[in-house]
Amino acid sequence: MEQQLSTREILRNSFLKLIFEFIGSMFLTVSFNSTQKVVLSDLDADNNFSRNQTSLLLCLWVLIVFGWKVSGSHYNPAISFAFMLRRDVGKFPRPLGIAYILIQFLGGFVGALLSWFLRTDPGASGNIYIQNSSYFFYAMVAETLGSFLVVFFYLTQTEKKTVFSQEQAVNCFIIASAYIGARAMLNGTKITLSGAVLNPAIGLGTCFTQLFDTGVDHFTWVWIYALMPFVGAILAVLFHEYVFKKTQEVLLEEEEDDHDEGVNLLDK
Repeated sequence: MEQQLSTREILRNSFLKLIFEFIGSMFLTVSFNSTQKVVLSDLDADNNFSRNQTSLLLCLWVLIVFGWKVSGSHYNPAISFAFMLRRDVGKFPRPLGIAYILIQFLGGFVGALLSWFLRTDPGASGNIYIQNSSYFFYAMVAETLGSFLVVFFYLTQTEKKTVFSQEQAVNCFIIASAYIGARAMLNGTKITLSGAVLNPAIGLGTCFTQLFDTGVDHFTWVWIYALMPFVGAILAVLFHEYVFKKTQEVLLEEEEDDHDEGVNLLDK
């Protein structure tokens, strides 16, 4: 009976996590698409991107705080995929990771539909497409590098040994800032009109809804936004596990050696 109850609790907790991931992914997609309006209205305004991303930063920060204690606030299939690849998966089993990814894609699709339904701007459904087909390789690199940064910072802020602060709100802000910062470094409307997406759920869902406004023309490069962030996630896991963690271990050993030397000097 105790084992059966335990199984029920596991299923219940997993269901709650999936609900939070769905809601977070949905609202993040709505927030992303809603911040593209000013960019489209005046492509030459230098402050458009920074003005939009300040709004997106605050939205993402609130959403991360919203689900942090329940689901971990992934809201990004690339992040969940990275957690599945870690050597120590901890309390995040791989079957749950697959469920996370599926529900995030569903949340992204519903969020994109809501964005398209609620906004009346013709032809302005997220703007996730390449301006010129000759730029497709640049978009691939941007999505890979940006996702690498986002996933890496998320991994560092979810482990006790590498977390920056004991205050969870601060760590949530760091994660949100990593996403906005990565987009800012890769900002360039000549490649992808919206700037780097760095989230397969947002990219795939929004590209589908763009079919309603623009047809198949802007759907051609959907694979870049749906797949390349996973490549960045793989690179982030490799760097985190085999470079960053090793560096932290060496630094910790040096600190312990310095501490021991200090104690010996005091004893003398």
